Amino acid sequence: MRLRHTRTGICQWIDKPTDFSYAIVSYLFEAPRDDSSRDVANREMNASIAVRSSVGSSSAKEFDALSPMAQNACRLASVSGYDYVLLERCCSFDASDAKRLHAPSEMWEWYACAGTCYAYLADVPAEDIPSQPNSSFRRSNWHEDVWTLQTLVAPWNVVFLARDWSVLGTKSELAAVVEEVTGVDTAVLKGERCARDVSVARRMWWASKRRAALVEDRAYSLLGLFGVKMSIAYGEGLLAFMRLQEEVFRVTSDQSIFAW
Repeated sequence: MRLRHTRTGICQWIDKPTDFSYAIVSYLFEAPRDDSSRDVANREMNASIAVRSSVGSSSAKEFDALSPMAQNACRLASVSGYDYVLLERCCSFDASDAKRLHAPSEMWEWYACAGTCYAYLADVPAEDIPSQPNSSFRRSNWHEDVWTLQTLVAPWNVVFLARDWSVLGTKSELAAVVEEVTGVDTAVLKGERCARDVSVARRMWWASKRRAALVEDRAYSLLGLFGVKMSIAYGEGLLAFMRLQEEVFRVTSDQSIFAW
């Protein structure tokens, strides 16, 4: 996995999540509405991923070349005592097909081993009060994405951040609210119960409340949650979910799987 050094912004390949202490910053890109806005989004993503360096350039220049999102993530992790940070949408697995195709199932371990996972909610203002019935926190798109489910339940510590990077609270502190919004049990959010010990049907229900840009992601995003691996083949449509069910059936005796 490529993690960024928090002081230089340079990406470094880390073989195992247990090799170094690191933080994760999870955030969402808004879906582009047209080709022109999609190009802008792609340029922003590429700027976050690539280290635009040249021979003899200083680390300060490397850092300045990063997007504001990547810079803020590095600063936050550095202040919190971490030398490395993984940006959920910015750092990626090795480009080789063998590693890329297993990335979704491997991500669970990286989340679980992270010292802290920061969930950056760009649609929540600093003055928001999450517990309020109509809070922006409750309506945040972050809670609705299929990929952020494992980001929520795998790490032992998740800290929610407002759009100005101020702290809204941890998943343990906000467990009651988060359960109301996502359906994920308070015991899981507080670390009193392992997510993988929850019934298959219950975990499937958590995911059913979320949205996916591609139909296959409804299956691929759950590989870590169910502790299974399978090949990734975008274009297979609903077959992906059927294959997921088959893999889950192989590793569990939980009969609640038949509810799905």
